[in-house]
Formats: sequence, C-alpha cells, structure tokens
Amino acid sequence: MWFYYALLSALLNAVNILARKTHGTTARPLELAWLTQVVMVPFSTVLLVLNRHNLYTSTDFLIPTLAASVIYAFAAVLMFTAYKYGEASEISPLQTLLPLGLIVTSYIMFKEIPSPAGLIGVLMVVWGVYFTSVNGKHRLLHPFKMIWRRRGSRAMLSVLVLWSVATNLQLISLRYASPGFLIFFGQVTTLILLSMYLAVQSDHKPSRVWRRWKWHIIAIGGLSVMSVYFQTVAMKLLDNSSYVLAVKGLAILIVIPLAAKFLHEKHAMRRFPGAVIAVVGVAVIYVFQ
Repeated sequence: MWFYYALLSALLNAVNILARKTHGTTARPLELAWLTQVVMVPFSTVLLVLNRHNLYTSTDFLIPTLAASVIYAFAAVLMFTAYKYGEASEISPLQTLLPLGLIVTSYIMFKEIPSPAGLIGVLMVVWGVYFTSVNGKHRLLHPFKMIWRRRGSRAMLSVLVLWSVATNLQLISLRYASPGFLIFFGQVTTLILLSMYLAVQSDHKPSRVWRRWKWHIIAIGGLSVMSVYFQTVAMKLLDNSSYVLAVKGLAILIVIPLAAKFLHEKHAMRRFPGAVIAVVGVAVIYVFQ
C-alpha cells in the first residue's frame, strides 16, 4: 500500500515542479518560499481537522520536528532558487539522488543498511541522473562538473543534502505523532522561521509578488502539502524513507516531456533516456526490497 501513496506523492510533485517554474523570474526565492508557506498552513490545517488518529503519543516528536523545520526553512528558499536559475528538466532529475543521500544519513543516524538490490537500484538512479547531463561527446566527469557549475543545480544539490537529514528526522517524529499533525506542526514552525528571516530583509516586498502570482502560489502551496502528506503516510507504513523517496522520483518522467511541451525547454527530451534509467532503478528498489 505504501507504494501507491508514494506514487500519488510523485504525481502531485510533478505538477508542483511545473508550477514552481511558471511563477515568473521577477519574484525572489525568499518571497516565494514565505508566501507558499503562508498558503500551506491552511491546507495543512484541513489535514489536521480530518485526522482520525491521536495527534501524538509522546512529546518526543518535538526536538526532531523542530530541527527538521529549521532545515526545511533553508531548503524552501534554496528550492525556489534552483528553479529560478535552472530548467525544470535539468533540476528535477537531481531529486532522484535523494535516496543516495538517505543511505548515508540513515546509516549514520540509524545504522540502517539497504539490501543489495536496493543499493543497486539507487546506483542506477545515480547513473540515470548522470546521463541527463550528457550532451554529445564528453569526458567521464564532465556531466558532474556541469551540474556543479550551474547555479540552479548547485542549489538543488544543497536542497538534497538538507532533505536527506530532515527526512530521517521526520521518520523519528512519525514514531510519536500522526502524519497530519506533524505536517501542521512543521508547517507552522517553518512559517515562523521564514517570517523572522523575511522581517530583516527590508528590500523584499511579498505583497507585490502575491498580487501578480497568487494563483500560482496557491497551486504550489496546495500541491506541496498534499504531496508531502502522501509521502509521510507512505513513510509511516514502510518505515524506510529511501524506498519511498525513490518512488517519488518517478515524477521526472512526467516533468521532462511537459517541460519540453509547455515550458519550451529545447534540451528537455535529450534528458529523457537518463530519466528512464533512473526510473528502472526505482523499479529495482520496489520489486526487490
């Protein structure tokens, strides 16, 4: 059952990625991150009201959830930075690298070792991402160098490092609280942190951004909450964040052709074969885990 929740999270995430790319380039990442968080809180409140489980069984969820919220606040700004300076078909395949980061952080935090098949699947995901950056003849390490040199790609890689830690903190919190409550608590905390950061930025004007891009921001906020909710439910069912987030990487198969068609990214379909390799890696993880 976890697979279907993770897959639904992937579908919502794919649409969300396209929405992030169509908000316009005049808005600043911090403004968009804060406004999106403002929108996400009401959506997460609805999830809390619909929650049929105990909100929490122990206050032990507090410390990991607060730590994860700090990390997510930084990641939210970096995410919009990534999509502002990079193409959707270029940035989205990098998200499939998250399971690799989770292997490292899961081992450090939980001494959790993936199965051999799971490790092979994750390595295939990495191989697929490598080929999304290949364009004609190249040296062996050239694609990795190109990823690092681009500002959008660097921002996305930073997001992945932050997510790999925050996701495992979230996994700890799920032992003591329901998914709906954790999302609500985390979103409110992240909003407070971003509000404090925005308050000291005198040159930012989120009201201007809201007037021009409010429907995009509402769509991003709603899709983000639902995608995270289904991801969290899947993690609670499986108790293995690497596999859930690997399945969520299927979003790239939707993003790349849509980016070519609607965002007119001329190199998008060249990245599709690499995306397919990454998805095969996801399938290996699912079938043999």
